[in-house]
Amino acid sequence: MSNFCTYFHINTQTNKVFYVGMGAKERPFSLTGRSNFWKRIVKKYGYKVRIIKSNISAEKAGELEKKYIRKYGRRDLK
Repeated sequence: MSNFCTYFHINTQTNKVFYVGMGAKERPFSLTGRSNFWKRIVKKYGYKVRIIKSNISAEKAGELEKKYIRKYGRRDLK
């Protein structure tokens, strides 16, 4: 199935990526199932969604997610 995407959530004040994710069509816009860190950022600064690649397989979306996490890093790993 190729209805997956890879996406960024971007802090509206700094214009910096604070979250990289992958999921089916509606996941980039969903507020449920998010971490407390994500919720604090969104509450304080808001966010915008940038779809990096859509209409791809779950496998390809996962590969891209890992690539961009390596690029932007993980907060829990500094």
